[in-house]
Amino acid sequence: SIGVKAAVITLLCDILKGVVVILIAILIGNIVDGLDDALLVQLAGIFVIIGHTFPIFFGFKGGKGIAATSGLVISLILFPKYCFMFTIFGMVTFGLVTKFSRYVSLGSITGIIGFFIEFVIWGLVGWLPLNNNEFIEASIVVLLFVILGVARHSGNIKRLINGTERKIGEKK
Repeated sequence: SIGVKAAVITLLCDILKGVVVILIAILIGNIVDGLDDALLVQLAGIFVIIGHTFPIFFGFKGGKGIAATSGLVISLILFPKYCFMFTIFGMVTFGLVTKFSRYVSLGSITGIIGFFIEFVIWGLVGWLPLNNNEFIEASIVVLLFVILGVARHSGNIKRLINGTERKIGEKK
């Protein structure tokens, strides 16, 4: 075990990775005329998650993508309308599920699935700053994040089902 301090620093850096990539995409979109800003942000999101999950420098063996995805969700604060609520609901969902179950993996899985459900509902009621085509594209991208995140947690899901997943504070 690397220790709590190192784990927290790693988590914050992984989250920051997602935020920084979105900020760069927004900056590029503001500088270069004619780019589809929504598509640019989606592509940046896809690439940061793929790069985090399958890093070239570590033999394509990386994280589960949840922390980097959290950075993408946090960056939604920058967008108009109700997008900041994704961050709040995501943090509350993850926090409550993790606190009461004491399983970080369950909080992560629930959080990412909840994000997709929120995204689709808010898109359908018109609370997202996306036109119909952008909403469909973005929904597919978010669904890909969910599928990848859940797939990367397959071992955790098996341990949860078998009752062998470690809880917070539990020794090996």
